[in-house]
Amino acid sequence: MPDSFKVSVFAQDNKNYAYHDASTLVKNIPKKVWYPLSLDLAQTAVIDPNFDLVAGNILNTGIQIDSYSYTGAIPGWKDSLYVDNVGLLTYTVPPPLKKLVVDNFETQGDVGLFSTQSFGPAFTALANGIDTTNAANRVLVVTAAFDTGTVKTKGAISRSNFAFFKQGDTSATDITFDVFVPASMPDSALFDLVLSGPATGNAWVQDEFMLGSPSFQKGAWNTLDFSVSKHIADHTITSPRLTATFYVQVYYKAPGKKWSGKMFFDNLTLLGIDALTGVAVNPATPYEYRLYNNYPNPFNPSTMIRYELKTEGSVSLKIYDVLGREVATLVSERQPAGPHSVVFDAGRYATGAYFYTLRAGAFVRTEKMMLLK
Repeated sequence: MPDSFKVSVFAQDNKNYAYHDASTLVKNIPKKVWYPLSLDLAQTAVIDPNFDLVAGNILNTGIQIDSYSYTGAIPGWKDSLYVDNVGLLTYTVPPPLKKLVVDNFETQGDVGLFSTQSFGPAFTALANGIDTTNAANRVLVVTAAFDTGTVKTKGAISRSNFAFFKQGDTSATDITFDVFVPASMPDSALFDLVLSGPATGNAWVQDEFMLGSPSFQKGAWNTLDFSVSKHIADHTITSPRLTATFYVQVYYKAPGKKWSGKMFFDNLTLLGIDALTGVAVNPATPYEYRLYNNYPNPFNPSTMIRYELKTEGSVSLKIYDVLGREVATLVSERQPAGPHSVVFDAGRYATGAYFYTLRAGAFVRTEKMMLLK
């Protein structure tokens, strides 16, 4: 069938003989496959009050084909057209989607509860700013400087003590975060939305999105979706009524990527929870002294070490080889209570087992990790 034809589904009432159709150009219909065509009768009745939809008042319905446009001779066509499954469909309007916007950054200077992370030095600053695509909107502005030829291969921000459940009820189904990336940023950057903390048994649970894929485009706002329900189902979220730290990390796997600029984030949102009920106030989960397993492990060449401090104080985190020799000092400073993380880059060290020891006040803990090159 020539692309210049159009196919129409039509209907005519039996009272006022009002006629309406919905047309589709043949060039927009896939060939050699079944394709649904329809006419929305309810919408037609709203547009034309003379189109009477009272039961029994539809006189004719059907399909018609005619030439849409042409130059020169009128195009001809002779073949068979197949029609199947003619029916009258009814539908109900689904209830509004329950959602709660946790951070919308509309207050000048507000960056929510987000902060940059030491294991993601490519994110150099956070600020509240104007959305360049909509001057009436304020957003979280992240300044980044990626260079995969240096240690600045990853950027990361986090929001600690993040509650994604309803008080006395079930958890959210999804956590969504809107992001705008300028067209100048190279493709193939990986954006990870992550939960890690009591809700995940301190495991690192993430959903990953690649910049430049069909669902994640530059120069436009995109909504990234972390599926809470999926991770509850696969048991990676083990205690959905506890809190966790919410991370966004961005990095390139391929070498040779270099870019600096600003990206925007907006509307950190919980789906499946309505604004009237809200989320639980951060539960009474006081910090403790903890040293977590590094991630990933085994690793090459870098890994993240996370720990938690019960009170503010002097902290030391050091790396030792199997002979007990100190090979690196990652932390030696006074730090506040709460969660912390640091990256160990072992690019210049040999394959083998290493140990990391955290000292904070009277707390001392050592864990083992494996470097495989």
